[in-house]
Parts: sequence; structure tokens; C-alpha cells
Amino acid sequence: MSNKYGIPADIEAEIRKRDKVCVYCGKEMISPKSVGSRMDWATIDHLDYEPPFEYRPEQTKEDFAISCWRCNCILRGNKKLSVWLAEEFNKKDGDINAKTIAPVIKKYLRKHKL
Repeated sequence: MSNKYGIPADIEAEIRKRDKVCVYCGKEMISPKSVGSRMDWATIDHLDYEPPFEYRPEQTKEDFAISCWRCNCILRGNKKLSVWLAEEFNKKDGDINAKTIAPVIKKYLRKHKL
């Protein structure tokens, strides 16, 4: 069975096991079904960001990451990953930088030469 974006359950389980905190800001997140601030909800980030957000057979767990709702939906929105991170890294008071992003994001950026 897959989620609403078509991501197979096994891939979703792998990324949820791998990413225990937001891959961008490092914040510990809560399940969307839990009470608490929406900003802390765990979301699945489609790293390649090519709408529509539907799973494609060539995608692997390296094409997705778990991030907080704030980073994924508010800060990044519809921006390409490389563009958004460049903006974040240039902020003087930002909480997202080259030291806070998870290894899976660094690997994705290297693989795609972003």
C-alpha cells in the first residue's frame, strides 16, 4: 500500500526510520496525528520537486526526506532544493546551514551536482 502521493509503504518506512529529525533544521518532530504545533509535524519532502507530487518508479528512498512542516511547507514551498538552500545559507540569522542539513541532503546535492 502507498501513501497519498503514491510512495510505496516500504520506501516511506525506510525514510521514516532513517530521518528521525528534520533533515534541514534538525528539529525533533511529532506525528501529524499528535497534538502540538503544526510547525513540528513530520512531512515527506520530495527532493527533486517536480509537480505533480506523485511517486515515479525510478525514485528511491534517496529522493525523499523527512522534514518539519515549517521547513518543507513554509520555508521551502515550491522552490528547487538548491535555490532554497542557497537562500537559507545566505541568511545571517537562519537556523538552516551547511552544518545542520543531514547527510542524506548533502549526498543528494552531490549526486545531482546541485
